[in-house]
Amino acid sequence: MAGVEEISAVQVSQLKMLLDHVGAYVFTKDLSGRYTYVNQKVCELFGLSRDEIIGQTDEAFFDLSVFNDLRANDQWVLEHARPLDTEEHNRVASSGEVRVYQTHKMPLFDADKKVVGLCGISTDITERTRMDQQLRQQKELLDNVLDNIESAVYMKDRDQRFRYLNPYTARMLGCDPHQALGKSNQELLSNENLERLQPTDRAVLEEGRRICGEEAFTDPLGTTRQFWTVKIPIREQGEIKGMVGVSSDITEVIELKEKLEQLAHIDEMTGISNRRHLLQGARQELERMKRYQRTLAVIILDIDRFKLINDLYGHAVGDQALIRLVQACQSQLRQVDLFGRLGGDEFVIVLPEVDLEIALAVCERLRHQIANVSIQSEAGDDVFLSSSFGVALSNSHSSLDDLLSRADTALYRAKHAGRNCVEFDERED
Repeated sequence: MAGVEEISAVQVSQLKMLLDHVGAYVFTKDLSGRYTYVNQKVCELFGLSRDEIIGQTDEAFFDLSVFNDLRANDQWVLEHARPLDTEEHNRVASSGEVRVYQTHKMPLFDADKKVVGLCGISTDITERTRMDQQLRQQKELLDNVLDNIESAVYMKDRDQRFRYLNPYTARMLGCDPHQALGKSNQELLSNENLERLQPTDRAVLEEGRRICGEEAFTDPLGTTRQFWTVKIPIREQGEIKGMVGVSSDITEVIELKEKLEQLAHIDEMTGISNRRHLLQGARQELERMKRYQRTLAVIILDIDRFKLINDLYGHAVGDQALIRLVQACQSQLRQVDLFGRLGGDEFVIVLPEVDLEIALAVCERLRHQIANVSIQSEAGDDVFLSSSFGVALSNSHSSLDDLLSRADTALYRAKHAGRNCVEFDERED
């Protein structure tokens, strides 16, 4: 018997030593809630020795007025004689610190299987709980941003199947976000959109390249919008596992840019090319004619006695005269012809690939068309227009400045010839 007791004492000592070195709080309590055993970690938590703790209840160490789940859980285990796994929040009285524990409590029985107390093992999960809470808060914040952002955000795997898409992406695809998960580009995109997006997806997934650029996408209503897209590969241990994409709608920016570019090229009153845009296009067209050894005609025209019209009938009628002249000319010109306003009532027409006979015939048609224009003044008077034309034909050595100068000289002759006529400058550059 002495040998058995000696072995049992050794085993108990070893068990206590083991319990003192586990990373958890181990304790036992009697039916009154008094501690009958605590390991070293419990002593460190309370800052007391084992002897100072044994026989005390939780009231001596925790502020149970704030968190009472500790006592309630003890009572449940003792009353139901069943183990309990739960989470407990306790405020340590000595420090005022609130700690969170993952606790396993089980009843202790005597030889007659009567409950005589309980045993508990608690692991401090305070930091983990805080991290979990922070992650939840961050996820909620991220979800809130992704759910409300007016940009498409999505993730795809190596097979180009959607693993995540925010509501904006789903609206652009015309589907429910949950129904789209796991589906491929081929299943969700129209052929038109597939041709636009597939190449960049493949470049990211196969080559591991980060890609930025403009993409067009046609939504379920048939509206094509422009997006600025960034696609980035997702790597795990150096291996490409998928991609994430963010596409921001820049349609309005593109339209505004195009409108500003158009305004920079267009004469505001008449809607035709302004001086800068006209001369730029004329130079390019002249170079093209030289390259193919062909000729073009440069025509300068203006409204006869335009200053008198302004003086007699006012600038409103003068403005209408400019607009109606432009409309009359546009009805007779080809799409390839260039037409612009130099300034005031002076206009330039460039006719590519024409000879002198055709150029003069066009001018006569324009002159007759303008002569049919009438504008009514505020007083009810009919104001009729007429125009004078100067024509110059290019050759292999012509410069635009020379052609404009020759056409202007011809226009001057038309004015001195009585106006409402066409003159041609026969000089060569």
